[in-house]
Amino acid sequence: MKKNKIFFLSIILMSIMMLSSCNGNNPSGVIQATDFDSENKSKPSTSYQSDIETVPNTPDSETAQTVPLINSLIAEKKSLKELSREKLDILSSLSNKLIQYGVGNETDNKNRPTGATSMQEKYYDMSAVFIEKADEKKIYLTFDEGYEAGYTPDILKTLAEKNVKATFFITGGYLKYSEDMVKAIIDGGHTLGNHTENHPSLPECSVEQITEEINTLHNSIKEKFGIEMKVLRPPKGEFSEQSLKTAEELGYKSIFWSFAYADWDKNKQPEPAQSLENLKKKTHNGAIILLHAVSSTNAKILADAIDYWKENGYELATFN
Repeated sequence: MKKNKIFFLSIILMSIMMLSSCNGNNPSGVIQATDFDSENKSKPSTSYQSDIETVPNTPDSETAQTVPLINSLIAEKKSLKELSREKLDILSSLSNKLIQYGVGNETDNKNRPTGATSMQEKYYDMSAVFIEKADEKKIYLTFDEGYEAGYTPDILKTLAEKNVKATFFITGGYLKYSEDMVKAIIDGGHTLGNHTENHPSLPECSVEQITEEINTLHNSIKEKFGIEMKVLRPPKGEFSEQSLKTAEELGYKSIFWSFAYADWDKNKQPEPAQSLENLKKKTHNGAIILLHAVSSTNAKILADAIDYWKENGYELATFN
């Protein structure tokens, strides 16, 4: 009997060591997902599971005291929220065909671009947002930040003067070289969004690579500023069903746009007056406005655009 007890205790100790090792290292082929707010509907729930069974209860008094310890370690492992191999296989089986998004010029009778409304209808169940509600006079102002061209301070100043909050989508490179601006964005009360670590076309990436692109920047922001980002802008407007679902499993909504124009080349900027008129002409309920913060034109016309929206009864909203 004593030999049996010693043997059983040895098995228990080996289980504890295995659990400790798993907690410190991510096994090959497993996605790491961050623990998100319970209010986020995209939060994974039933897909996470431990690959180690709970130790059964035993009447042996010498081992019974060890069971709660092992069960607590198993609970701790579950709290890491690792996607199971089954979930990884499911995501990998989805279509990774590249879809190049563009709004187009056609609009409905509410001046809402049909390119955005049709995409919204098709991919709403994958936590993708191309345009917001038609019955709400809201404008969602967003900026993409790939690198700093010196205009973000002016943009932030205008937003502060107009008491408007916006969403800024940053890359890993922007964080690396313009961390002071990232802090200024956060301090201004704006929403910070994930534009991936290296700005790749996501359909060209595997599920593991998409996860790394999203989580690397997510974790950097969390470590530096204590913020959990929850919105993602797919680089170049390129996506696939696989990339949308992978982002969703990681707790993200993919935010596209219902207005954008050629403002991204800092050396080839559009004429300000014409650009402002373009913004006014294409304003619509639920508009998601994509502007690049490297644009001198955007910095010049932003105050007038905000005044126009407010004068016409629009609320400036952000993605929280």
